[in-house]
Amino acid sequence: MAESKVKKYYWIKLKEGFFREREIKKMLKLDNGLACLCVYQRLMLLAMNSEGYLAYEGTEESMFEQLALELDEDPDLIKETIDFCIKNELLTIDGDLYFLTRAPELIGSETDSAERVRKHRKIKKALQCNTTVTDGNESETDELLPETNSNTEKEKDLDSDLNKDSDTDLNKERERDLDLDSDLNINLQAQQLEKIRLAKIAELNKYNKPEKGLVPLVPESAPPPPPPPSEKNDISLSDEDIKYFIHSWNNLGVSEPLKEITFKQIQKLDENVKQFGDGRDPVDTIGNLFDSITDSSYLLGETEPKFNLMLNWVLVSENWGKIIIGDYCNWEESTC
Repeated sequence: MAESKVKKYYWIKLKEGFFREREIKKMLKLDNGLACLCVYQRLMLLAMNSEGYLAYEGTEESMFEQLALELDEDPDLIKETIDFCIKNELLTIDGDLYFLTRAPELIGSETDSAERVRKHRKIKKALQCNTTVTDGNESETDELLPETNSNTEKEKDLDSDLNKDSDTDLNKERERDLDLDSDLNINLQAQQLEKIRLAKIAELNKYNKPEKGLVPLVPESAPPPPPPPSEKNDISLSDEDIKYFIHSWNNLGVSEPLKEITFKQIQKLDENVKQFGDGRDPVDTIGNLFDSITDSSYLLGETEPKFNLMLNWVLVSENWGKIIIGDYCNWEESTC
């Protein structure tokens, strides 16, 4: 008689803090952020049976077109998602193998035999609890134990109980999946509505002083003037990093928009990024600073008495450190 093949079941676990991870927040800020997030999660589902790996099989002209065919998605959207994941270390490439770095920690699996043993132990434990002898009365044990004529009948009864438990657990698992899908859809819909609302506010305030978070990007034609060659060698920040800092400061709406910053301010910015960045990308370190500022009503001047946030004050290393550890956070209003 041929040996039956062992079945194995897989699933992806969505962590409670998934949507608070910095990489996921950055992905949702893309123009196609919601679509990219959906593609990313579908890629993890596609790779969960292979421990997070996707292989280019050469059936299409590129990996993007192969995945687009498998997922019924636009190749350009697949390419945009993969490019973002590579840049933010969510995906690595080794030849024809594409590895989703977060997938292994989210993948769960169990063989059908392991599931059977686990449920058998659960039933056995329940039977042991029901047959506990109290006050030395052994007759109670005899009444609680099921009466069987043979070992074969016991096994049949056990198989029947296992099948019933399996159906019950499967129904509960399906209910949990439906609840998870419902929560995810509600979350994505809320983010989409918020994006539409901010777009409308930006349109209404087009010719007025923009609200916090809606200040336009610094024009490409007006980058900060480069420092002298002898001094620039001491700065590790790129021009794009400096422009990102200026743009983030203008988005706070706490002062008149900056067009440029002095070389001394650039030096202080570079020192703080090196000190508090721990080797991370400068954009992440700068983004962490402004995330902490926007979480503080005090720093934004929304409390009484109002605090006037100044650029040179923020660039002081001691103040920078207090901001990012949450010393000025609204502890009673948010979780920081």
